[in-house]
Amino acid sequence: MRDLVKGMEELKTSSPEEICEYCMMSRQQVEISRSPMTRATKLLELLHLDLEDSLPIIWIGGYTYFLLIKDDFSSLTFVYPLKLKSEAHHKLVEFKALMKTQTDMKIKRLRVDGEGEFRDHK
Repeated sequence: MRDLVKGMEELKTSSPEEICEYCMMSRQQVEISRSPMTRATKLLELLHLDLEDSLPIIWIGGYTYFLLIKDDFSSLTFVYPLKLKSEAHHKLVEFKALMKTQTDMKIKRLRVDGEGEFRDHK
């Protein structure tokens, strides 16, 4: 691993505290849970979210993405077409308000596939 970049001195640290916080975070491994997933026992206890952009077509109206929301308990599924990925947060907020109005219940947990499509959004 030495001499990978000519002219750059080797980084020498005596403890992990001396390494930049962002450098440490970028090297951390994501721990994947091997325990069985718990299933919901009532409506809106667990929602599965996915933001898809792999469609080979553009929908009528210029939509190129869709937000999929599936209730774990009932398997009731909602699909929201989106023009931009950044619209997903707004649609999720709308969905939350709709469920509160229609069922008088709150969403308890959200589960995503971990592909990062919801990062960097509110």
